[in-house]
Amino acid sequence: MDETPHDLAAAGNATAEGSPDTPSGRMAPTGDRGETVTLTDVLDRFEAAGFAGQFGERDGLVRCFTCHQDSDPATIEVVRVRRLEGASDPADMLAVFALTCPKCATAGTLTLNYGPETTQGENMVLQAIEVRAEIDPTPGLSPPAPG
Repeated sequence: MDETPHDLAAAGNATAEGSPDTPSGRMAPTGDRGETVTLTDVLDRFEAAGFAGQFGERDGLVRCFTCHQDSDPATIEVVRVRRLEGASDPADMLAVFALTCPKCATAGTLTLNYGPETTQGENMVLQAIEVRAEIDPTPGLSPPAPG
């Protein structure tokens, strides 16, 4: 399903907070093809493709944990997005973004809740972030462009 981060934000609840993992720790991709994929599986694939850095959300901004820069989500280059839903609770919804820091060019991942578990800051990022590539790619990932 080709949804934009804006669609993901619209599915969110800006007041709810919670854990991104189901009790079993298993996550299933949206558009499930029969396989069960964990968040760790998705992060490992992105890391193997060169997205080894880590990012987080802070007050509606995206923080690079390499250079500690907080960036406006609209300035972030998103290369890929992978959506996951909880295997035992479909309300556990995550979006994993493969992206590049606009300051130091670190390629890495940002994991955000969407749906009922979305925080206000995550919702702000989801509404502002732009994806210039595929959403829910097949398992083969492209490495980040040389910087």
